[in-house]
Amino acid sequence: KGLQTENSTSVLDPSAARTARNLVFDKTGRIQARKGKSVLTSSALTGTPVIESMHMLDTSGGNKLLFGAQVSSANKIYESASPFSSNTDVTGSLSPTGNNWQFQNFNDKTIAAQGGNTMIVKTHGGASFAAISAASGTVPTGNCVHSAFGRLWAQKVPAGSTDQAVVAYSALLDETHWSTGAGEINALGTASAVAAGYDEMMGISSISGFLVVFFKNSIVIYGKPEDPTNMTINRVIQGVGLLERDSVQQIGDDLVFLTRVGVRSLK
Repeated sequence: KGLQTENSTSVLDPSAARTARNLVFDKTGRIQARKGKSVLTSSALTGTPVIESMHMLDTSGGNKLLFGAQVSSANKIYESASPFSSNTDVTGSLSPTGNNWQFQNFNDKTIAAQGGNTMIVKTHGGASFAAISAASGTVPTGNCVHSAFGRLWAQKVPAGSTDQAVVAYSALLDETHWSTGAGEINALGTASAVAAGYDEMMGISSISGFLVVFFKNSIVIYGKPEDPTNMTINRVIQGVGLLERDSVQQIGDDLVFLTRVGVRSLK
């Protein structure tokens, strides 16, 4: 219905906008459309690419845009640095099975996970991505990874595998150690977590000092993740879960995520 600044917010019709920026209005004052778009990258990829995942690497050395794309039937990862006028192939010697990467910033590096692929890493100034080589333990191959509390928290193996409900965590600030100074958590290893039977891990995140493990039909929240050997289950939420891994977003001090009944807030 347009912009309404007269009424108190307590009685304001929710169909009217309280604040409206970067918008245009029609002759009757209704919101019509945004003013337009700003093209970030001036040089297009060739080969009719399909971009399937994107991430902004934010480090002490600056920002770089990373994205996974299918180009001429090949799975590629590209990097674009400010002013984002060109794209560089940083796939290296990898042969990814797809482009559904989940990227995470970690200690001036980018870590990425995709089900069925060994997790990969790229330093800020490094030429290309490479598979993480384990100094101890086994590098996870699951579909989700999260960077928090100085560690990486990842699904050990992809859905359909025996240990798909296991969260593996790395050593402090070290993506190569997965047994020394690291460990594992069976997120469905307690009676309350498996009350509804088998569940599929969909994502991992964190909020207000808690680690959050999302399943399709439940959510497990852990306390004291800064000390994984003494972590405790803070709460198990049944009957609601995560539908899409990349829908989990941190907004302020809350997490929002997509469920079977729409977007929900964790708080």
